[in-house]
Amino acid sequence: VSDPHNRDWCLGRDPACITMPIPIQHHITDDQNARSRKQLGHKRPLYGFEAWYTSKLDVAFGQRMITSIFILLRIISSLPTRIGYWIGGSLGRILFHVIKDRRKVCENNIETCFPKLADSEKSAIVRQHFINLGIGIVESSWAWFRPQRFVKQRVTIAGVECVEEARQRGHGILLVGPHYTMAELVAMIVVEAIGPLVITYRPQNNRKLDCFINAKRSRFGQLVDVRNLRQIRKQLSKGSTVWFSPDQDLGARGSVFAPFFAQEACTITTTARLADGPAVSTIFVQVYRDKCGYHVKFLPFRSDYPTSDQLVNATLLNQLIERTVEMHPGQYMWIHRRFKTRPDSSHAMWHQDH
Repeated sequence: VSDPHNRDWCLGRDPACITMPIPIQHHITDDQNARSRKQLGHKRPLYGFEAWYTSKLDVAFGQRMITSIFILLRIISSLPTRIGYWIGGSLGRILFHVIKDRRKVCENNIETCFPKLADSEKSAIVRQHFINLGIGIVESSWAWFRPQRFVKQRVTIAGVECVEEARQRGHGILLVGPHYTMAELVAMIVVEAIGPLVITYRPQNNRKLDCFINAKRSRFGQLVDVRNLRQIRKQLSKGSTVWFSPDQDLGARGSVFAPFFAQEACTITTTARLADGPAVSTIFVQVYRDKCGYHVKFLPFRSDYPTSDQLVNATLLNQLIERTVEMHPGQYMWIHRRFKTRPDSSHAMWHQDH
């Protein structure tokens, strides 16, 4: 969370969902914040949009605002696809100039991961990333409001044989994929390729937002709180196909520091622990967009994954993500603070928000 005196541009905190940037300039007093947290059961401080939305003074207006946003997305989803891409690209260019704190995070992530690129090339990736963010918002509207057949003629599928083989053996399937800018549309694409999923997600702090997003995501399969590892394991033991995104810095607990583009990155060990079952097949999922449409490719992990060494497991995972990012760097979710936790226990890297 950014400093309370800065603006917070995010509707929700679920890393798996597309967020709608909205400038919030309301100042919430400590008393209002405390009352809001007590009323809604929050155990941590709320700032920016969440504090504004949950305060007694603005809660009704905040609900109307969220409703209006989703109505707007519903209208956008009904427009021709080429117009949707244009709207998304234009929105992304606006976001580039508006959400400066996230742009700084993106710029420094790119600088950290691609130090050998020329400054002009790094800037081009940053700008393209924000364009993809804007398109991703429109793609979310397509995933939420358009029928499944929308992607049928737009997606190219490769490597699905490894999924079919795992199912024939009666294995649960752990699908592992990073956070793409088209996050919400990824579920629609993967379902088109292999059928319904069990989708792990992090609940939104905003209850109305959480209910709406979950209602739309549930059309692609069952939802499970990403923190409920017991339930995830249960689904895998039943032979379900589970989607899991492990590429965010969630702190040192339950993580190891493994190289990511030659930079030590705090990487969760949950992926290997979930994969460490007698009847679990772990498959990596590449998804990207180009002028021809959408492409999804399924890649099985090495046969010896997971090993007994969590650093080796995390390094293998990060290498798979690296290769995917290098294909289309602008479509990876660079606005997350990937390097905020450091090996020396410092919690404030030079490119963390302040």
